[in-house]
Amino acid sequence: GATFRGVYEAGPDRSAFLPCGSTEQWYVSPQSAEARKLRRSTISKDMQPPEGGMLRIEPGRGIRRAYAEVRGDTVAVIPGRLAVAYERELRLTQMLIVRPAQSGLCPRPMEAADVRPEE
Repeated sequence: GATFRGVYEAGPDRSAFLPCGSTEQWYVSPQSAEARKLRRSTISKDMQPPEGGMLRIEPGRGIRRAYAEVRGDTVAVIPGRLAVAYERELRLTQMLIVRPAQSGLCPRPMEAADVRPEE
């Protein structure tokens, strides 16, 4: 599968991956062990304020967010209730990284200008 970076959102009626650089929302089926692990990690990471500032938690929403890098494959959403809310389904094969979501959420890609070879 491919590697995807983005924000994972977990809630009572929500399991969504929001890929970086896209406006799409992908449904993450909670069936797989990796998806359950991602959900648990997200909930625990969301409890930690990010370094250098408080993340405003919207009261009563119950949505937990974290930055995540995962491996998997995207497939078309089966028409029905899910297809209304999500563009694709992400079938998770491996959870790589879960970090508390910063206010910007998606990290800026490393630019070549930031990396200078030693003289």
